[in-house]
Amino acid sequence: MGGPGRAITVVVADDEPHVVDYLRAVLHVEGFVLLGTASDADGAVREVDHLRPDVAIIDLHMPGGGLHAARMIGALVPETRLVVFSADADEPSVLPLLRAGIHGFVQKGSPPDRIAEALRAAVEGRAYLAPAVGQVAMDALSVRLDAEEREALRRQRDVDAVDQVIAQRRFTTVVQPIFDLVRRQPVGVEALTRFQTIPARSPAEWFAHAERVGRRVALELAVSRGALRLLDALPPPLSVALNVSPATVLSGRLGEVLIDRPLDRVVLELTEHAPVDDYHRLVLALEPWRRRGARLAVDDTGAGYASFSHVLHLRPELIKLDLELVRDIHIDPARQAMARAVVGYAAEMGVDVVAEGIEHEAEAQVVAALGARFGQGFHLGRPRPLSEHLDLLGASAGTDPDRRAPGAAPGPDDGRSAGARARTEGSERR
Repeated sequence: MGGPGRAITVVVADDEPHVVDYLRAVLHVEGFVLLGTASDADGAVREVDHLRPDVAIIDLHMPGGGLHAARMIGALVPETRLVVFSADADEPSVLPLLRAGIHGFVQKGSPPDRIAEALRAAVEGRAYLAPAVGQVAMDALSVRLDAEEREALRRQRDVDAVDQVIAQRRFTTVVQPIFDLVRRQPVGVEALTRFQTIPARSPAEWFAHAERVGRRVALELAVSRGALRLLDALPPPLSVALNVSPATVLSGRLGEVLIDRPLDRVVLELTEHAPVDDYHRLVLALEPWRRRGARLAVDDTGAGYASFSHVLHLRPELIKLDLELVRDIHIDPARQAMARAVVGYAAEMGVDVVAEGIEHEAEAQVVAALGARFGQGFHLGRPRPLSEHLDLLGASAGTDPDRRAPGAAPGPDDGRSAGARARTEGSERR
């Protein structure tokens, strides 16, 4: 923010050139720095998001609407103060803007000193309202801006923030290879999301944020759509694993991203740490995609009751051992015993096991010896853009007739139990 020794920076958004010229002159005379201009709401949001000024002056009636611009800027760049410049100073015009979080309201035609005072007040955290707004609007504001409305404003800003991430694709997809631990060959990748936002938030924070404002499904579908495009560059028969929540499955919208995709190369990883209320509905919602070849994985098995409940009710093709269970498993008998129990259940049910979070060779050898045929983790491959893994993934794709993707039907050499294969072939490798 502007302070002693630094001029206050400003972006002006107005569709009338003569108004922009007037404000340009005022800002120059009063010692402000004009960073940029825009003539509509979308342009205002882009300019403010790019330039990060101390203050944005927004025309109420520009194309796209000053109210829309105020809401979007408040969600994306909350540190920028907002001053509305308009000929309308009546209560119906002003109150929605105040609820949207503006810091000042100046009438068009105001003298330069009044405009300058509004900008400085905004930067200093003081509200400035044109005299014409009057005491009636102030009284109405004090009554209406109660806790419920403030919560509604906060929620709208949060919804707008998620929608902006989706609309502007402020995320990228990275992949982590999944390996056959016996043959040490990649069999697929897990698609992971990285968000490119300011302030920075982890993927878990963004998805939790979207969950709170009812936009989790929309965000998951957006990132899944991008992840499935990886199939075009990933050599067959390597698969892509997508993280999806039960809510997204139950929404009935999976078809928006799965349609026309080779589902025999898609794994749906169920990511949910809370119990599911209605497993019957979830099974029915998953059934069409599994019938067409998609495989189901239950993520973080061993992390709590919910994951075991998912395994029992959903009968997945894959069980993913939680990284907390895999970490230090080579020196922890308790972790070995738990993993052995999970792998034993999987062998009885004809289910494959993927060990997550493998960070050391010793961990890889132990989980393989226990019967987990597949694994992933920093030791085997860090999450990176697909282009950085293509040499590794492309070199082995389709070259081994005995190679099988996690959760795929067993081949002719798979008559032995997973544990027996791992112990025999592991001892040969060592």
